[in-house]
Amino acid sequence: MVAHHTENKMTTHSNIGIYLSNQTDKQLIIDQILGQNLLLKYADISALQGFLHSSITINRFIDEEERHDQFLIHTNQNASLSSMSSGQQKMALLNYILAQKPQYILLDDVYSNMDVASQQSIKATLEDIASTTLLIQIFFRKADIL
Repeated sequence: MVAHHTENKMTTHSNIGIYLSNQTDKQLIIDQILGQNLLLKYADISALQGFLHSSITINRFIDEEERHDQFLIHTNQNASLSSMSSGQQKMALLNYILAQKPQYILLDDVYSNMDVASQQSIKATLEDIASTTLLIQIFFRKADIL
């Protein structure tokens, strides 16, 4: 694991990138970040409202849709998450998260399974919020760092 810490020069706001190998236990890393055990020397997120942008979160919302017929994430087409492509799911989740006005977002391999247009759209959105929202990005390809 390699942590990369960047500061936005326009504000005192910092963002964090964590490069992992494919052999790393990603779930363990996510649990350690959310449990305040991994990034304390970079950022204290204990008092911040944040969200996990991950297939883990998408699967939890899909489970809620199927079990309780609750659709917490709405799209322009009012489609269920389970009926969307993985790229559409990630965009819908990001839009949902942004509507909650989080102070931080933990981004789990945000570009995987996405076409180039969707990757560019998400990258532009994340760059727009990077000065006001702490972004903690887990990635497996160095080219994916914001």
